Amino acid sequence: MKINLSLVVPVFSRYCSIAMGSASELEYHMILGKDLGHIRAKDYQELSRANHRSEEAADSANPKDDGGERAQNSQASRRGRPRRSAQLIAEV
Repeated sequence: MKINLSLVVPVFSRYCSIAMGSASELEYHMILGKDLGHIRAKDYQELSRANHRSEEAADSANPKDDGGERAQNSQASRRGRPRRSAQLIAEV
């Protein structure tokens, strides 16, 4: 059985993009929960590290290049700042 990669790559890329968006949304909700006192700071840090690992896995698996935005967001998360998507959600 021969697999047509020209069909698989766009679908998988979209899956990875959705996964990264979901991880960013989860991060925003964790920040909100911590700020409102529903999540302890220690628990938030542990959950945030796990969430960052899952987002980085989806990011590294994504076969499409999006002009460096993923790398920029990943660097921002390593510096302890929320990623751009979480910042945009917070502004709304």
